[in-house]
Amino acid sequence: MSSKLLASLKLSQLKHAAFLTGLPSAGTKADVTAVLESNISTRTPVQTSTRIVSVDMGIRNLAYCVLDVPTPSLSHASSTKPSPLKVLEWKRIDLLHPSAIEPQKPPTSSDTQVKHSTKKPAPIPASAFTPSNLSHTALSLSRTLLSHAPTTILIERQRFRSGGGPAIQEWTVRVNMLEAMLWACLTTLRQTSSLDRTLSRTEAGSGAGAGEFPAVFEVLPARVAGFWVGEPGVSLRMTAETFTSPSLEGRRIDPGALTGVSSSSGRKRVQKKDKVAVVRSWLDENKGNGKGNGNGDGNPDVSLVFSGEAAKIAKAFAAPNGRSSSSRGTIEEGKGVMEESEERMGKRDDLADCLLQAVAWVRWGENRDMLAMLLRS
Repeated sequence: MSSKLLASLKLSQLKHAAFLTGLPSAGTKADVTAVLESNISTRTPVQTSTRIVSVDMGIRNLAYCVLDVPTPSLSHASSTKPSPLKVLEWKRIDLLHPSAIEPQKPPTSSDTQVKHSTKKPAPIPASAFTPSNLSHTALSLSRTLLSHAPTTILIERQRFRSGGGPAIQEWTVRVNMLEAMLWACLTTLRQTSSLDRTLSRTEAGSGAGAGEFPAVFEVLPARVAGFWVGEPGVSLRMTAETFTSPSLEGRRIDPGALTGVSSSSGRKRVQKKDKVAVVRSWLDENKGNGKGNGNGDGNPDVSLVFSGEAAKIAKAFAAPNGRSSSSRGTIEEGKGVMEESEERMGKRDDLADCLLQAVAWVRWGENRDMLAMLLRS
């Protein structure tokens, strides 16, 4: 039944469905249909709440957020307002800081004085980026991410080149190395935990075991950016009326937009400020008071609630810029403490990227569930 319905759709409609569900939209009608069938037809909607840890890769500026997603439903297809997503953590850390990913005590007055010192930080030794040292960093990061008890971990997929240039930058190599090590650590920990659960069940003589290891996925940043930054007025939710509109021009899924390169259609590349603006649109309604509803162009129905230190980050994020976005932020890395945050937030794009990635993953899942329901009906 689903194959017949998909076959009846035009290529532009199929590409729009792939776009709304976070799936590849390039290729012929047969290609896009095959992608949709393999990812949608066998999908079983999740019936329990989930916790997502979304990572924007970096070494000096790694950002991640922890997002609690309520029990999913198809209420977004009706007029009922969906439950808000709860942001429990939202931070940027420097992995080269000795205590960036370790539990910390509250800062003392002497810590604050050191922080505001005008002295330049000590230079980073080249040995910090060797495999022997980065491997320890990757393992500590893995344990930190797992300490939040997620059901899903999203890792930003790194590029090998920037701006399409022929050269591969040194920092790109370093971050790619850390990314590979993070995947290796998580995979090893998964296998180890699986073995431990098997042994525990055998010794206990029952089917009870420890909690399941979180699922880990890679996410293309260009696909996230192309989803949130595009033509105004285009609904990002799958509904029963999605394929009955008079026309689907597909401008939101222009390949040039997804790769960050200008195309013949005149689409401009997605810039960092565009992504920051989307997150700010989610916070603007309540001026960063801990809740935000995305009513900006092309970003409807995004409802967020921030708690703890994440609420302070949200308040600082929504505040006017105090200095250039390329300058260093004023977040005490690894301690979750904000000093002068409302006046000077500093670098926002990394924080924006991890949150955009997490919310996009939730929306893609909702749209896939809706599409699966439409195919079954």
